[in-house]
Amino acid sequence: MRILLLSNELFNNEGGIQVYNRHLIKVLIESGHALNIVSINDKAVSGNLKYSVQSSGNYSFLRKPVFVKNVIKQIVVFKPELIICGHVNFSLLCFILSKFSGLPYITLTYGVEVWGLRRLMALGLKHSRLIVAMSNFTRNKILKQLSSYPKDNICILPGTVDTARFLPGPKSGFLMEKLGLKPDDFVILTVARLAKAEKYKGYDRVILALKGLISSYPGIKYILLGGGDDLERAEKLVKDNGLESNVIFAGSCHQDQLADFYNLCDCFVMPSHGEGFGLVFLEALACGKPVIAGNKDASVEALLGGEIGVLVSPDNLAAIREAIEKVIKRELPENLLNASLLREKVINAFGPERFKERVTEIIAHCSAFLTELNKPDSSAHRLVIKPTRGWVAINFKELWDYRELLYFLAWKDLKIRYRQTVLGVAWSVVQPAMSMVVFTLFFGKMAKIPSDGIPYPIFSYSGLLIWVYFSATLLNSSMSLVSNTNLITKVYFPRLIIPFSTSITGLVDYLIALGLLIIMMFYYGIFPHFSIVLLPFCILMAVFAATGIGLWMSALYVRYRDIRYVIPFFVQLLLFLTPVIYPTSSIPEKYRWLISLNPISGVIDLHRACLLGYKSINWLELAISSTVILVIIISGTYYFRRTERYFADYI
Repeated sequence: MRILLLSNELFNNEGGIQVYNRHLIKVLIESGHALNIVSINDKAVSGNLKYSVQSSGNYSFLRKPVFVKNVIKQIVVFKPELIICGHVNFSLLCFILSKFSGLPYITLTYGVEVWGLRRLMALGLKHSRLIVAMSNFTRNKILKQLSSYPKDNICILPGTVDTARFLPGPKSGFLMEKLGLKPDDFVILTVARLAKAEKYKGYDRVILALKGLISSYPGIKYILLGGGDDLERAEKLVKDNGLESNVIFAGSCHQDQLADFYNLCDCFVMPSHGEGFGLVFLEALACGKPVIAGNKDASVEALLGGEIGVLVSPDNLAAIREAIEKVIKRELPENLLNASLLREKVINAFGPERFKERVTEIIAHCSAFLTELNKPDSSAHRLVIKPTRGWVAINFKELWDYRELLYFLAWKDLKIRYRQTVLGVAWSVVQPAMSMVVFTLFFGKMAKIPSDGIPYPIFSYSGLLIWVYFSATLLNSSMSLVSNTNLITKVYFPRLIIPFSTSITGLVDYLIALGLLIIMMFYYGIFPHFSIVLLPFCILMAVFAATGIGLWMSALYVRYRDIRYVIPFFVQLLLFLTPVIYPTSSIPEKYRWLISLNPISGVIDLHRACLLGYKSINWLELAISSTVILVIIISGTYYFRRTERYFADYI
């Protein structure tokens, strides 16, 4: 199976999620699946890997759009059969991509990140074909929020432990000397990020519990392995309780040293109340160490309900203190103290082989619904194509079914447009830029046409951006049907897709040319107004205006070839009836409503107001232009649909 994994991070840190995902990747590769990975936070990844990794971490604040671009690229090039959403934060993206591509996705959940789902995350998670949870505790939290989600579609995949790395062994003399430990010291260990967001780990509770044990057991040493932004608070807590000689902040360590730290301790303690599972418990148990954990989260499942560790209330200092004292005195049952027995039980429950079995079961479940998706429909019927009659409604479902054709026609136009050109896509900027220079010289300098108090170059260029898009899209869509004669006469598809595709290719040119306008705005010290939030609406209006007129013209051009002479004249005339060269304010107020009937005039004024912010939006003009555009796009679409039955005959 071809699988695309979307990962938050795999290599930059050594947290529980990263380790869990690397174990999962190893099993998928060993099982013969083709795997590609897109990571948002990892930087450039090198090494002899058996899978492809595309990372976005090097792009800093641009990493999110680069991540989305990489995901789309992998879907197009790699053609995965299944997407594994490696974090709930990506679930909305997976949902959107699934709608467009039809690809199923499953979502990995770990713990606290899904215990309080935001609305958009819940939407993405709800449409996941399977949800993989590390624990039943997390599964129940999800079901409380997604009550309609099928219970059987939430699979439990607990973490595993590398049994070859985490082995019982002697205490490291190097670490004992480095940390100032004596052979008869009783060492307690917690491995956790000391982060303000992860205070639920319970290390502060262990520090407070320690205070009541020092008088009876002065040789107790508590090692906190990990760093983070909560370190300063933890150090102050230690100082305030006079425990500086008993608590050791060891900082972070390399993964190769982690097993040595486990073997250094006599007891592993982490009385958390927000743990999604707790791989550190498995690592400590694999090294044969007694474990004390909290009883209010998924730690209970990691310790098999208390079968391989002591469970205490994380809020009860006396219970934590009593559990530690029982380990010191060896007063616990043998099954909680015997190193060999602890290791054997944790391997039987969570070892690599058991983890592989669980992953195989989940992939088999995925294969089953993929087979169901790809199974031919026994009720499939023949498609009968009949000529349309009268004013035919738009078949939006049919347009959606042919969305990939729309994409490929737009992509084809883009590739052909700049093929074998010296400047390539730079022509997107050259055309409006050269027009701006000519307009500035003749209309701004010589004719002294006003520009509403802003420099004429940026005034004209901001109008030309919309005008060039509008005129180019209008010309291209008008000729689009005749240009695709072979396609129309030989293959059935919704004809509306052809003029629609020209609107998309024009937008690419607009976005490229917009870069020069942004540079000019910085040069002239002009910054956008809050009305920039209306820019997408402005662009949509331009698309509708150009497409609507283009639909009328393309349908007429099939039958009346005079249109080829009318359109250039119409576009040239319309330029002088549109406030590209001059501002709307230069027109007498009593005639301005007439200019508003020009569908593109209101769009250009709104475009300037959004980006340059030099004047307020004329809502009346905008309302008139919007109404005219709406009439044009609706009437153009219906006229196109009414006449399309004649296209193959006349073309």
